[in-house]
Amino acid sequence: METNLNRIINEIELFGNFNTTPGKGVTRFSYSDADKEAKNYLMQQFESLGLEVSIDAVGNIRAKRKSTDINAPTVMTGSHIDTVLYGGKFDGVVGVVGALEVIRVLNENSIPTRHPVEVVIFVEEEGSNFMSTMAGSKTMIGKYGPEELKKIANDKGVSMYDIAPSH
Repeated sequence: METNLNRIINEIELFGNFNTTPGKGVTRFSYSDADKEAKNYLMQQFESLGLEVSIDAVGNIRAKRKSTDINAPTVMTGSHIDTVLYGGKFDGVVGVVGALEVIRVLNENSIPTRHPVEVVIFVEEEGSNFMSTMAGSKTMIGKYGPEELKKIANDKGVSMYDIAPSH
């Protein structure tokens, strides 16, 4: 069983195209059009791999591969796809592409896993849009609820609560 290096390289390059500042690094703020395009691409990939996909109230994506033991705890992997202004093409994306590659290789080789494997893509990890780092992670663990999200606003005065997909 091997990963496909060319596929990994191509995926990283592809994510560099979901970018609002071509030629000046990669800029992909959470909830931007570039972010939405990248997430739509990921959703297509997850669905083609037969994963159970969900999006939470703040926009974190979770894609779960079924397991042989329904009671086994989930193994989570993934990262984020948002960037800082003029960022590099590897930060965050490598974790997402790596997790996606693991699922692909498991599926291509028909390898069952005792534990479900879940790919997670967190929103606003860099804090570039809302100046609150790891907001998606904080929401997932319950540190940020609706009241906290209503207080976190971007430079246009829009709250994270109001811009999230569920609102």
